[in-house]
Amino acid sequence: MKLSIIIPCFNSEKYIGNLMKSIMKELNSDSEVIIIDDGSTDDTSRIIESYSCDKVIIMHIENLGVSNARNLGIEHARGDYVCFLDSDDFVEEKYIQRILSNIEQKPDIILFGCVSLYNENNLIYTLPNYNGKFEVIKNDAKFFNYNLLNSPCNKVYKRSILMENNIKFDVNLSISEDFRFNLIVFRFVENCLCIRDLHYQYNCMNENSLTKKSYNKLAIIEKENINLLRYLVDINNKETESYFFQYMINSIIYVLRRNIENNELSYYDRKEQFREFRNIFEFRNIKFDKNRRFIDKLFLYLIKLNQYLILEIIINRYEFFSKLYLKIKNRK
Repeated sequence: MKLSIIIPCFNSEKYIGNLMKSIMKELNSDSEVIIIDDGSTDDTSRIIESYSCDKVIIMHIENLGVSNARNLGIEHARGDYVCFLDSDDFVEEKYIQRILSNIEQKPDIILFGCVSLYNENNLIYTLPNYNGKFEVIKNDAKFFNYNLLNSPCNKVYKRSILMENNIKFDVNLSISEDFRFNLIVFRFVENCLCIRDLHYQYNCMNENSLTKKSYNKLAIIEKENINLLRYLVDINNKETESYFFQYMINSIIYVLRRNIENNELSYYDRKEQFREFRNIFEFRNIKFDKNRRFIDKLFLYLIKLNQYLILEIIINRYEFFSKLYLKIKNRK
């Protein structure tokens, strides 16, 4: 068995049928599907049972979350490689065929692009100028692209790497668990194979999600992720340091925006999380660099001065200030 396709699902009656129809067209002796019904209360169970066969393993469990469901799938997988699909997403034609043909090169991990599907505008993330198998150089820009590194669904993993190193999804995290999983995986990856013209398609229009998000500890989680990323790469390399720095800036913007949206956090709580997160910038002497982007310099300046209120005002009206900055810049 070459490939195990792991599909957790929760209340996916509107989508799981279409996904399975696409998968069943390509399923062969080299591949299997493992569906984990994570305590669905709608018609999901009946729909997935209709696809039961020797190549489709179906498991019904109590609702313990997507990480637990994926870990269960890994444990029961028989394939040399595993991949993960979300039940409400879509795959391109010849998805399995493309993966199986590339598995022949025996990479540690396969990576491809993704498309985020919205009602009006779709966002396409394509791997930057990479195609084929190559040795992993952990100072590469793609490791700092959150959209490509974050999800497990646009990757195919060598199962032996996961099993030998006891790599699992953290069931204690309800946010950023995918990113944490991949950061750990890449510590043990020596080579990667990229399929630049294959894209996983995320359905961003489904209100029912396997993961119930909780942002109350977001700053702590992001801080731990950044420290993991820091040990993956060589920040003494000037180009790498630049990517790493921009990732830190983007992370703090992300944390601030999410905390502002979180009605459970008071201003005092948000400010305390900022102080905790701010320590990331103090573990080394970051200097102003003329090559840094203006927005990076601005945020670095405010972070160093501990000006949380000003940061929150800017983040709260981020689109307005971004447009204002571009308007002033274009006048020059």
